[in-house]
Amino acid sequence: MCTIAERATRVLQEIREVEGWHPVLVYEPFEGVCTPQEYPKLAAIMGDIDILSPNAEEALRMLEIPLPVTTTKVEEAATTFIEAGVKLCVIIRCAGLGAYALETGASGRGFWTPAFWAEKDIGRIVDVTGAGNSFLGGLSAGLAKSGGDVKEGIGLVSWSVASGRANDIELVPFGTSNALRIGLRLIHNRTIRPSQRHTKCIVAWERAMEW
Repeated sequence: MCTIAERATRVLQEIREVEGWHPVLVYEPFEGVCTPQEYPKLAAIMGDIDILSPNAEEALRMLEIPLPVTTTKVEEAATTFIEAGVKLCVIIRCAGLGAYALETGASGRGFWTPAFWAEKDIGRIVDVTGAGNSFLGGLSAGLAKSGGDVKEGIGLVSWSVASGRANDIELVPFGTSNALRIGLRLIHNRTIRPSQRHTKCIVAWERAMEW
């Protein structure tokens, strides 16, 4: 999910009403509500979120931790979110610093995954719109492929990007339009082969988007 806390609360209620359905919930807070004033609404549903993933500036802003972003501040923020009740893991996306993941029960010891693009590659970065959505879409695919292992999930996505082997990860549905558009474009270019059970949904989206 990538939405405001109020909408996430409604989605969680709808999920509870479906008997026997227990999805893993990956939640990216909507950028516009990542403020100290809105944080209590997020904290109220933290215990229902499996994986929380704001970017670094959003995380620090919500917790009133001053900029600039540093590894120490990011680790402090992740610990605070875990203590607030996130069920499985907090992943904070930190642009050039990479991504920091802290799992529950890890005694404050998380792990860093370096950024794929380094400072020397800045000229190759055209537009970062949807990057967080795409990261979490890829993470969702990685989690499905790895059986829910967060480290393997992130590693699988990193390996896929670095090696150009995106077709080795089966597409799974994820709920952000930007990431879905990228996924559909890859399918359109025959880079990813969708599983049969998702074909009808993908065709419908292609028609709706006039691709």
